Amino acid sequence: MYKDAMVASTEERAVTKKRQGELPEVVGRQAERVVDEWADRAGIGIEVLSPDNHGIDRWFELRPDPLLPPGVGLDALPKDIHGYIQVKGTQHPENPCPISLSNLRRAVNLDHPFFYLGIVLDEALGVSRAHLVHVDEQLVGRVLEALRKLDEEDLKSLHKKTLSLSWTEANALASASPAALVGRIYDLVERPETYAKRKRRWRERVGYGERPIRLQVKVHGTREQIAMAFVGEGRLEADVLEHSDVRFGIHRPVRNGIPLGRALLSFGEVENAPRAEVRAWNDDAAPTVIRGRLRFSPTSHPQVMRFSSPSLQVDLRDHPKDDEKSMLDLRHLGLLDLDAPLPLRALADASALLWSLLRPGGEGELRCLGETIDLRPALEPRPRKILRDMAPFEWAFAVAREAGIDESAEVRPRSILSQARAFCAWGAYLGRAQEPVKLAFPTTAYRGGPACATMLALAELAGHYVVQALAFRDETPEPSEEGLTMRALPHAKSRARLLRPDEASQFDPIAEMADFEKGLDDSNQFLLIQSTSSITEEWDAGPKRAALRQPSEKSHFR
Repeated sequence: MYKDAMVASTEERAVTKKRQGELPEVVGRQAERVVDEWADRAGIGIEVLSPDNHGIDRWFELRPDPLLPPGVGLDALPKDIHGYIQVKGTQHPENPCPISLSNLRRAVNLDHPFFYLGIVLDEALGVSRAHLVHVDEQLVGRVLEALRKLDEEDLKSLHKKTLSLSWTEANALASASPAALVGRIYDLVERPETYAKRKRRWRERVGYGERPIRLQVKVHGTREQIAMAFVGEGRLEADVLEHSDVRFGIHRPVRNGIPLGRALLSFGEVENAPRAEVRAWNDDAAPTVIRGRLRFSPTSHPQVMRFSSPSLQVDLRDHPKDDEKSMLDLRHLGLLDLDAPLPLRALADASALLWSLLRPGGEGELRCLGETIDLRPALEPRPRKILRDMAPFEWAFAVAREAGIDESAEVRPRSILSQARAFCAWGAYLGRAQEPVKLAFPTTAYRGGPACATMLALAELAGHYVVQALAFRDETPEPSEEGLTMRALPHAKSRARLLRPDEASQFDPIAEMADFEKGLDDSNQFLLIQSTSSITEEWDAGPKRAALRQPSEKSHFR
């Protein structure tokens, strides 16, 4: 249809025309008259925009014939087509037709359809045949590639640079007639309502392939800092030396790209990072599996792998002093950002996995791309405090599931932790181990009294109020002013249930506990704290107030 770009001067083009024996003015005017006649015969709306010695630019409008067969609705009419046609007259169709790059650039940048109509005239200036070249995706690519190869100073002389079209059998009309012209335009445009979008996509994507970007920087930092930055940890100081993209295999600076000079460099999420999963299990617990993505640092040493999921982050990296060892860093994201909403299930799964892995006898592994890495050898001793901090998340998930709250409901970790610390959401229900985690809290309620007690918990979870009875047992040999270490489990006769806001505000803990108190086993010494009046006062001042706190009231836990 057309040949590669040919750079030709205006003088060279004039010599070629003279050698061919054409009279451009005469041929051009005759081609114009032919198109005017076709437009009248076919009812094509056409307007002359800018004549020149080699053809006529025209704005055209094609409207379908409103005369339809009987029974056919107006919705069956083809859509109107509006666009541009540049008319080219010639008596030597075997010769290339040079088009200036300034002309082609305009044709490419217009969202409307653009065509070059070649009218072939015989010696008597009669029409012998016609050709129609569409500025389609392929021609758009050829034009943009030719422009890409030029330097910036060439922009001032684009009218002197040309790309040649050819009149071939492939772009010849079936007949030199207006009907053949209209039919070919409809075939090439296809769906007029989506044409502009398609043409913009051609301009934006053609020649880029996988859209490679070349960013050349000189990074300032230690090897470990560089490795951690590649997996998303921290930022690096860097000197930006080049920021370019590659189109048609040619590098050019990115327009409005990163300024050259000193900058802070960071790496965000990687969409195509491989899928991975972390597993952990213990003798008394079923395996917990969390799925996420794995990122690698490209540095040889230290090598860093980062597993990321909504609630858990695992870093496995080379030991800085021993090449034979690795280091494992585990992060419960619910404990890192207390105000980032996370699903209840995600919080509980991260807690359960860390619980299984960190307890004595725990095992764990990282699976990715068909490989399995044992995590236990890289695990260093961790304090039990992290287990205690995670306990409220598992309790909240267990209570939500028992009360019928959607496990995918999002909560802010701070809400759960603040309620636990404020004694309105007691509990460490793990649902898998017989031995619940130990919770330490200050109280003098048991001094000289029973070693166990039953209490109520009122909590707000994901916009719901939940009430539950809990049993506590003393685990300290000598109660003191500093407090008791207690084990907490939901009471055997209690089931977490939801309360409406009006029910929660009028909730009576004494009436709620009456049925439980009657069925308590005396041998276990489960009792209410102190007296009826005392627990009511404590309830109103503590759990009830914390769970039903108005937004205007503040807490030191927030």
